[in-house]
Amino acid sequence: MGWKNLKEAYNIKHHVTENSHSILIGTDYVRNIVSICRETGALRENSTFPGFAEEYYPALAQSSAEERLGHIHRADTFKASIPVYTFQDGLIIKKHCENPGYPNVTHDGFLITASEFSTNRHTVVGWAKRDLRSWMKALNEQEAELLKQLDTLRSSRKTARSRLNALLEVHPDPTEPTKDTESEAAPC
Repeated sequence: MGWKNLKEAYNIKHHVTENSHSILIGTDYVRNIVSICRETGALRENSTFPGFAEEYYPALAQSSAEERLGHIHRADTFKASIPVYTFQDGLIIKKHCENPGYPNVTHDGFLITASEFSTNRHTVVGWAKRDLRSWMKALNEQEAELLKQLDTLRSSRKTARSRLNALLEVHPDPTEPTKDTESEAAPC
């Protein structure tokens, strides 16, 4: 963790979240305007927003990697530990936060969004079911389209085989069999 220590140390007003490699400073639309490597403390700015750190957080921009790592590697402390739930691929995940609701952040650094987090586990189970149903519907539609393409391909192959066999009967080649039997059996 350490995202909260960094946010407080440099009085960061933008969203501060994290992923497995970095602490991220950003907005609703661009989560990685600035990223700080959790291992090295290196500060990188998104190429679309050069100078962001210097403009908004000059103390952070001018700090050393060691100073940033000191904040990142120190355990965050929280005034409250309220359970919130989210989901991923049908799994219901319990996290904790100081304050539920957007734009707060879970203890482990995830931005709490209204459509992905709730203090009500039953609500999140409903979202997960809806999400999985949508996923299944999309997969079923994809499968149907692929089966249709496979049928078209098999039909085209049958036509090509028939035409080749007809051509070989009229114009036999002494080095080839008079009938194409290589693909007679249907594929598995």
